[in-house]
Amino acid sequence: MTHLTLLPLLLALALLSACQSSSSSGGDDDSDDDSDTGADSDTDTDTDTDTDTDTDTDTDTDSDTDSDSDSDTESDTETAAECFEGDYLISNETEMGSLVPYTCINGNLTVETDTIVDLELPNLENVNGNLQFLASPMIESIDLTSLVQVEGDLEIDDLDGITNLLGFSSLETVSGDLLIENSNGIVSLEGLEDLVTVGGEVRFASITIQEADLPSLVSAGGIRWIGVDYITAFSFPLLSEISGDVDITWCDSLANLDGLGAVETIAGDFYLDDVSDLATVYLASLVEVGGDLFLDFEYAIEELSAPQLTDVGGDLKLVLTSIVDLDGLPNLESIDGALHVRYNNDMSSIQMDSLVSIGSNIWFDSNGLLPTCDIVDFLSGIDTVGGWICIRDNFADSCPDQEADCPV
Repeated sequence: MTHLTLLPLLLALALLSACQSSSSSGGDDDSDDDSDTGADSDTDTDTDTDTDTDTDTDTDTDSDTDSDSDSDTESDTETAAECFEGDYLISNETEMGSLVPYTCINGNLTVETDTIVDLELPNLENVNGNLQFLASPMIESIDLTSLVQVEGDLEIDDLDGITNLLGFSSLETVSGDLLIENSNGIVSLEGLEDLVTVGGEVRFASITIQEADLPSLVSAGGIRWIGVDYITAFSFPLLSEISGDVDITWCDSLANLDGLGAVETIAGDFYLDDVSDLATVYLASLVEVGGDLFLDFEYAIEELSAPQLTDVGGDLKLVLTSIVDLDGLPNLESIDGALHVRYNNDMSSIQMDSLVSIGSNIWFDSNGLLPTCDIVDFLSGIDTVGGWICIRDNFADSCPDQEADCPV
């Protein structure tokens, strides 16, 4: 009886145990599904991470590239604009190479070398001082083709290996003197076609140059040529003003002065001495000479013609020439200094009908064909004479000499 009573209870417990076992098995399946889902989630996360990493890498690369490019550009610009500060001497290839990157030099640049054959400074644009080539016999070519301005003198001395100046083809301004001397290889100024201004003198001395053409030259501080025996002609067609002297001495082959045909003003002296092939001095446009007009020891000169000339600020001196008359000065009104006409053996007449004023002494001496009475008649038309008068040893006629004030 007791066993029958417990049987239903035991069956109930067995059934409950089976149900719990089944529930536990279903929970494991759910856990697996969740784990799969978590795995999917991890995969998505990995994908996102990879994408972000790629994007960041590309961005960094672009940034580095831009940064390098900007840095290079700025560096080049600074180098191109850089000036060398101070004076500089080039005596060898190493010193030349060190100056190559510079576009300007704030100081004097001197080239004095016995080793360099090709002088190359292709970047140099300005020399804010003197540029000198001294005793450099080995140089055969010069490359200064970017050079525009020299603030001081441009001096070429003892440079026999070059024949022209093509290496200076961009040069426009020389603020000081343009000096070429003792350089017997140079036969022309080819290469200086763009030169507009020379603030100092155009100076040649002891060179074998045959032609001197400066087609763009507008103004110069002076012209001084001494011992330039081979020059036959020159051309400065735009040169209208010379702010200093013109001095041409011992230029034996020069046949004319046509190169000065456009010059209207010479502020200083005009001086010719021993130019043995020059028969005519013709200055077509000259209006004023601020200093002396002096023709000395010029036996070859037969004619002086300056038809526009109105004023000589200093002395007018004609000494030892072959000039026949002075008809070529029809508009000359005043000589602020002295008038000296001496030892001109071919002069037979003197006519300067516009001349009314001579500021200092008058000296007619030893002009063998010039009648004394013609001199007296000429002087009677002068309104103002500021000094003494000497007339002696000219062609004798009825008029007496006036020797009281003559120099001994």
